[in-house]
Amino acid sequence: MGVTDSLKGAVGERGLCAGQPDGGLAGGSLAGGHSSLKIEVPGGARRVLLHSCCAPCCGAITECLQENGIEPVIFFSNSNIWPRGEYELRRDECGRWAAARGVVFVEDEYDHAAWREAVLGLEGEPERGRRCSACFRFRLLRAARYAAASGLTVLTTSLASSRWKNLEQVNAAGEEACAAAASGLPTIAPEGITLRKTSFDTVADSPSIAPAQPPVWWPQNWRKGGLQERRGQIIREQNFYNQNYCGCEFSLSAQNSCRQEMPIPPTANPSAPEIP
Repeated sequence: MGVTDSLKGAVGERGLCAGQPDGGLAGGSLAGGHSSLKIEVPGGARRVLLHSCCAPCCGAITECLQENGIEPVIFFSNSNIWPRGEYELRRDECGRWAAARGVVFVEDEYDHAAWREAVLGLEGEPERGRRCSACFRFRLLRAARYAAASGLTVLTTSLASSRWKNLEQVNAAGEEACAAAASGLPTIAPEGITLRKTSFDTVADSPSIAPAQPPVWWPQNWRKGGLQERRGQIIREQNFYNQNYCGCEFSLSAQNSCRQEMPIPPTANPSAPEIP
């Protein structure tokens, strides 16, 4: 899928985020407004592939990595997001943040039909159920294959920053994705993946040689070390588009059902239809 270099910017309301019921505006302040978390990357790697679900969730992580001397490459692979307009809003906000931080932003192909096949039969599962596990595996496997093809030896995800996600579930999917990548390493970037460059980009557009080993999964808990507080600060500072459902039509349906039972603000994207 071709991607233009210009970012449209997000439109629509700035609503609640599925990551935090208060919209991520956590209380408390940090010295200098930044996280104090000191991190150790597996193998001492200085570059990592950061799978990003959205700008609000990856904002503090990106900043923390850079402050620890680690270069993140942001990989936006989220074919679960529905409808397409919602996907584009979240993608553009993530790209805007990457450009502001001067890091590489990679957009995977949007293939909602393939994602639907991956969760076939699990549509009725609750949040944090088997559908979510299948969803995480689908997205993180694509990230692991891209990392392998690009020579990036460590993979982590902003999914681990959300208090609405089960960390064990996220990490299990990440481990499985990295193991699966070992059995079928691509020799070129997976079909449909486009490298979207910032002015600071130094990465080749077309990775051509796959390494002998798949990436290592980095099960970092991105909720610790003041990152939750910093997350909320960045949301305010950047005026991020801040969604109030996870992404797929099934999570939106669950959110719509909740809104019928209690006074919850409408979905963040006013164009997102409700599911009966």
